Amino acid sequence: LFFKNPANIGYVAVEEAEAVGFAATKIFSESAEIGPLVCIRNRSDLSVKLLKALLNQLVGLEAYMYLPASETPFLEILADAGFQTEFELTRMFVGPFLAKNCIYSAESLERG
Repeated sequence: LFFKNPANIGYVAVEEAEAVGFAATKIFSESAEIGPLVCIRNRSDLSVKLLKALLNQLVGLEAYMYLPASETPFLEILADAGFQTEFELTRMFVGPFLAKNCIYSAESLERG
């Protein structure tokens, strides 16, 4: 579905011919859902650049993002951009947690 809507936005960070991060936003008529955003753990600078690049494209839209409270650099940027916490939830896993070596935000509540 993401690629079917030409209004959707996506960025990839590449270093030495290797993807080290990516970010995407789904655009709806007057709103946007930011995510997923994934970046290797030791490159928080790139994750911040990816998030800022997305935010620059969303001026005038109501936007949402779902992320772990541990991703404090994102929380600070979003607060500076006017975002507010609407609700918090607990996410539970069975089996290995595959995102432990990266910085991330979920795509959506349904497919976090």
